[in-house]
Amino acid sequence: MAFGSLLNESMFTLQSDIDVATWGISAEDSMRAMGEAMDLDCEFDVQLVFSDSCSCSLLASIESEGMEI
Repeated sequence: MAFGSLLNESMFTLQSDIDVATWGISAEDSMRAMGEAMDLDCEFDVQLVFSDSCSCSLLASIESEGMEI
């Protein structure tokens, strides 16, 4: 699920990153997922947020304002 400045055209700039929340990635697969996100050939950094380890307030914000991708 995408969230953050990516979803707000007036806030997304060339200095922005792309925030993506994930569900259901096991602890052992999380490092591999982070590595693959870092290896994407993209001019923007991709930041993965794991739903099972983020704060309750961030998760609530993602769930209410995020967009499925």
